[in-house]
Amino acid sequence: MEITTVHDALFEFYKYHNATSNQKKTCPRCSRPGTIFTAVKEQAPSHMHDMTHGEQMAFGSRVFTIQCKLENTADDPCIDIEFQYANRVLYSTLMDTLRQDIETLRNSIVELKHKTVYEYIDASEADAQFTHLSEILTRVSTSASRIMEKNMVVNENPQKAAQIKKWTTTFIAEQIPYFKKIMESYDKTKNLTTLNDAISYYLTELAPMSTQIRDMTYEYQTVVFNDPMCVLVQRRASYSNQVFYDESNDSFLRKDVAPVHAT
Repeated sequence: MEITTVHDALFEFYKYHNATSNQKKTCPRCSRPGTIFTAVKEQAPSHMHDMTHGEQMAFGSRVFTIQCKLENTADDPCIDIEFQYANRVLYSTLMDTLRQDIETLRNSIVELKHKTVYEYIDASEADAQFTHLSEILTRVSTSASRIMEKNMVVNENPQKAAQIKKWTTTFIAEQIPYFKKIMESYDKTKNLTTLNDAISYYLTELAPMSTQIRDMTYEYQTVVFNDPMCVLVQRRASYSNQVFYDESNDSFLRKDVAPVHAT
């Protein structure tokens, strides 16, 4: 398999890393034993200091390495990859955590002000702490606002909701009554031309509009076969759309993959 994306690299990492409990695994490139797989659990962005729990969830990442370490080839491995993979977290969980972070920071600032009023803390130290806490609060609040906005665009798009409402109104108030009117006319006259008009209207107008409304309303649709029943499963948002991650954290830090030679 060619490793062209971070997702490819992650797939190869777990595919071969979980294949055996030995420290040295089979190389996904040359298929010989001697590859070392390592993973660092958390990697915080270098520009963020004193990250809150919510920020760690949103902007943290894990760093993985895949390196072929065969004897006599340590200085020239056939595969030497290091990549970071952004944390994935549900929007709902992340927003709840960020709200808790903001509340905790606000309470800390209020407590600091009380200590200052009653002179429980030196004024210069209080000013420094206040500035520090205020900077973190501003940063977290800004991040929460941007993440909330992204969630609304992806999962609660007002333009999408307005379009669905417009189509549904047209479908219920205009198209269905018109189709019923044609069918009522056919029931009275038994005119085949009228029946053909009804069928044509259904195929060209009614069915396509119904499909448009359904597809825009539900991101995920599938039929689950549970003999002897079939169950239609529909979700307004797919799982991938409900998950937030920082795209900039999905990247290769080092990628050296040599051609595979016949052994």
